Amino acid sequence: MPRVGQINFSNCLPINLPIELGRVSLDATIVNGTPAELNNMIAAGDLEITSGSSFLYLSRDDLDLVPDLSISCYGPVGSVLFFSKCKPEELDGAVIAVPNTSATSIRLTQLMLDLEYGAKPEVVVMDKPATTDANNKRHQGALIIGDAALKVDDDWSSQNHRIDLGEWWTKRFKLPMVFGVFVARQKFAEHFPDSYRHVSESLRCAREIGESELLEQVIERAVSMTGLSRTRMETYFIDNLNWNLDAKHRESLDLFARLLKQHNLL
Repeated sequence: MPRVGQINFSNCLPINLPIELGRVSLDATIVNGTPAELNNMIAAGDLEITSGSSFLYLSRDDLDLVPDLSISCYGPVGSVLFFSKCKPEELDGAVIAVPNTSATSIRLTQLMLDLEYGAKPEVVVMDKPATTDANNKRHQGALIIGDAALKVDDDWSSQNHRIDLGEWWTKRFKLPMVFGVFVARQKFAEHFPDSYRHVSESLRCAREIGESELLEQVIERAVSMTGLSRTRMETYFIDNLNWNLDAKHRESLDLFARLLKQHNLL
């Protein structure tokens, strides 16, 4: 039975919840984790398919994209935020804190600061995505992702400069920002095509159900997970997030890869 990784952030609920509730048939063992944990597991051969960071896919040649699935946005995403005490253009050589749960967002932050402000800060990876890093005397900025970003947004925005990285990318390049994708080990897809097809179709079916008939339950579960208001979660799931993977998403991934290589980040 294949092992399938699921990111344990609320932004994956439209795919995860229908599976949890048994609304789709999925013959697989589910493994939950952060993007970084699942990245490491599939790289080590401990998963056959997983949701993971776009950076993982772009940095390896032994993974296939699972069709029609991503974690992306066409504007503000709300859950990938960079905060700084000083103006971003003053961050060259400064220290910024980033969470070890991230891969794509760390590189996107570095790319954004370099492209937009000519700043190359020193990056310090934290053991946990703490919500106090922006107030640490040593750190001039902090990247916060996932549910933690949603929780600190109002408070941190009142005290720091704020950049929504999804909004920055989509405004600059007129393409969706693809933070996460679903990938399969090529050997698994080649040697077990029926199982691969079953899992891929089940995940896609789960997404369709999670975006439609189970959307209310997705929002309710997200409110429970985050402690945030229903209004905020409705905006997050209806206006901010996107889970498709079409030609524009693939174009965006290709552009992201080229830019990362140009800036020695891939």
